[in-house]
Amino acid sequence: MERFLIKKSATAGRNQNCDIILQFPTISGVHCRFFVEGDSLFVQDLFSKNGTIVNRKKIKKSSLMQGDTIDLGGVKLQVEFENGNWYILLKTADSNISFNKKPEKKDKVFIELLRKIKNEINCDGIYLFERQNKSVVLKELLADDNVPPPSRTIIKYFLTRKTKESLWAMKDLPLSSDSITNLQPFSVLVSQFSVQQNSNLWFYCYFKSGCKNHQESELAVRNCFLDFYEIVKDFVEEETRIIKEKVHERTEEAKDTKYAMVGMSQPFFKVKELALKAAASDFPVLIIGKSGTGKELFARFIHENSKRADKPFVIVNCPAIPGTLAETELFGH
Repeated sequence: MERFLIKKSATAGRNQNCDIILQFPTISGVHCRFFVEGDSLFVQDLFSKNGTIVNRKKIKKSSLMQGDTIDLGGVKLQVEFENGNWYILLKTADSNISFNKKPEKKDKVFIELLRKIKNEINCDGIYLFERQNKSVVLKELLADDNVPPPSRTIIKYFLTRKTKESLWAMKDLPLSSDSITNLQPFSVLVSQFSVQQNSNLWFYCYFKSGCKNHQESELAVRNCFLDFYEIVKDFVEEETRIIKEKVHERTEEAKDTKYAMVGMSQPFFKVKELALKAAASDFPVLIIGKSGTGKELFARFIHENSKRADKPFVIVNCPAIPGTLAETELFGH
């Protein structure tokens, strides 16, 4: 099993510029960040879609100890401490997990764009988000050591604002109870640019000592983005096209089944594989789940892939049957 030494900080995610690269559909582009403060190791979730789980508890930020287990979208990691150094051990053995691969061309474009903006406005850290409808995903980051992660309060505030061009905040807000208007000095700039319909890119810029010229910084971010617009637009559209094609392929595969199930996540394929095994047996199957999770679809899927597929699929409302008559109703006299 591979392990990764955490010297100061390291990011984990699908993005090829991450220190720990996890190529799974359940992992976000930049999923989380590990960092050392003093003698302690911490993990910070970076707005990931499926969250960061430490010892079966979902966290935003947590200290870590020797032996702690971390779950990132189903990928299992473990914390090790040896000879005064912290390591992250990859427990999930898979060829799709690797360290420090060379960035792909599109990743180089995004990182080059962030580098240009960072140099132009002299900020200490910059995060690139993509917003699609109401969801926000961290795509890329370029930050000096000890730069705090993006403020959830500022991101939430920016999401709910009617004016969606740019926002200046007094400082990075560590707590949701902090006031955006009562803190000094200005240190966060969030700028939004539309790439295509229902898809926007956000640039979250952080200044440790505050920004000295707000108007020039806003203008510089806009000019840098425009310089890269055509290239960035092509990459975002290409990513969208690939995702749509994958969904279309899954849908076409499912058309052979009357009651189609469409999914792309690793847990979905594991459950589907288990359902096929159940269909090949004569054992009774109990499907448990909350309302709306697709229990009936899985039941029909098992039926249609079993040797009883040519027989009727009978639905019985068990709560409506009196207990004294259940045996008679189900099995006859």
